[in-house]
Amino acid sequence: MIHIMIPACGNDQQFTANYWPKNVTEVNGKVMIQYAIENFSAIPDKNYVFILNKKECERFHTDNMVSMLTGGNSRIVMLENGTGGALCTCLMAVGFIDDGNELIISNNDQKFDCGLLETIQFFRQHNADCGLVCFDSIHPRWSFARIENGYVTEVEEKVPISQNAIAGVYYFKRGRDFIEAAKKAILKSQQYDGRYFISAAVNEMILAGGIVIAKSVENRQYHTFYEPKQIEKYEQEISERGNYCT
Repeated sequence: MIHIMIPACGNDQQFTANYWPKNVTEVNGKVMIQYAIENFSAIPDKNYVFILNKKECERFHTDNMVSMLTGGNSRIVMLENGTGGALCTCLMAVGFIDDGNELIISNNDQKFDCGLLETIQFFRQHNADCGLVCFDSIHPRWSFARIENGYVTEVEEKVPISQNAIAGVYYFKRGRDFIEAAKKAILKSQQYDGRYFISAAVNEMILAGGIVIAKSVENRQYHTFYEPKQIEKYEQEISERGNYCT
């Protein structure tokens, strides 16, 4: 069994002008959260864990949507208030992932044109305690991995220490390992701009001697929807390819 956790309760400032919250903003005819689910459709023996905003669910029924899209194979945690960052948000679902099963933590605002099952198998084949999906970028909006001799030796949030930008997918061999690493990061106050990010837990995995590796995807296979302009860009690309229904 592999847990796929999608923290999707943030009030993204880029979408505050929209009536519809980010999760249910349409991208090429689908709500955004649907892509987050479909990214992992090829992975067998899985369950989903969603962390959602309670007010959003009451008004827009996001919980109903993810339940239908996963065929009921999902557990939902609803939060009334914000947290100290993505790392803290994920810990709100600790009861669902504190075990020896594999864990994937993934953003809610991205689409991959390549199969992620192959990536997970790559991490398994290399006996990785933690795995990162990367793409080529140096823009400081991302987190970055330094790779030496095939292993990730350091991760920095919003600091381009390499061209290995992290594409919002983190793999952990065991859910309990992520939890312990996250707790250590918080105890050490490993923040960036007052918030805790998943990258801080990855660094704790490295410090503990864990095997941390990365697998790259081509930029053309990775689409991020972190702001409305990126959605427009993606829809324009689809329209130009004459493939609007994909």
